[in-house]
Amino acid sequence: MYGSIYGDIDTFVSSNKLISQMFANNSTTLINSFTSLIMVVTTAIGLVMPLVVVHKVQFETNKERLGYLLVQRVSRLKVYYSSLILSLFFGTLAILMNGFCLGIAATSSIQANNGKFITTCIKASLNQ
Repeated sequence: MYGSIYGDIDTFVSSNKLISQMFANNSTTLINSFTSLIMVVTTAIGLVMPLVVVHKVQFETNKERLGYLLVQRVSRLKVYYSSLILSLFFGTLAILMNGFCLGIAATSSIQANNGKFITTCIKASLNQ
């Protein structure tokens, strides 16, 4: 959804004389500032699931539903660390996928054939 806006930004800057004069020296500043704003939003959305996973382990421990698991040779610390590692992995995966998908959508919307903007979006997502 956000990737299609890049084509509208490109059309708006090229069609409006005042805006094109404002961004005459560096026309990519508007696109880059929009990219950073979108990355903040999609990173916040993408990191909800890893937080839910960590919270779910704590919730199940408080409700004493992990008793059957903890009776075996699995320590409580091992359960917490495994959920933390899974959360970090899936959080990083979500951030990378956000950047990659936004880069592909924006590149197809602007109808540019360079993969440079895709790497820019991935770098912006990792920066967040």
